[in-house]
Amino acid sequence: MASYLARNQGKSDRALEAEGQGFLTATALGRRLGVSAAAIRAVLGKGAEWHHTGKFFNKTDYYCIAQITDNGLREAIRRIKAMRAFDHPAPDETYEGEAEVERWSGTKRHPVLKFEKLSGAFVRRGAWWVLPNGEKKAKIYVRSADGHQVVRDARVK
Repeated sequence: MASYLARNQGKSDRALEAEGQGFLTATALGRRLGVSAAAIRAVLGKGAEWHHTGKFFNKTDYYCIAQITDNGLREAIRRIKAMRAFDHPAPDETYEGEAEVERWSGTKRHPVLKFEKLSGAFVRRGAWWVLPNGEKKAKIYVRSADGHQVVRDARVK
């Protein structure tokens, strides 16, 4: 197999061949059906096959359109959209005080994690903590009364 990075395609030869045969990634299928890729993965699970994509040769699931219509995906997607209509956002939660947030730097191959201390009002809106400076973070780290670090993850209800 020739290097697909040299051709600037970003996908392996077999991934391109699969797309020619009607296979789609979760993202492409989600765009076509009007739902998120996460909803496609939740309903269908693993794809029919996988192929390497991208600079780091990620494994990407590919879904067969013919099998999807047979498996009643449209009905499942309709149910997901109906459930989404009844989702109510969680009420805002506020934490006042000092907290630490993650700051990632470096490169993908050599990541560096540092913690930055902030103080003020932290407001939870949906799946995010809004920091005093207006930035959004999924997690904040606070100290309990006995000095232990406690993770406050906005994605966990």
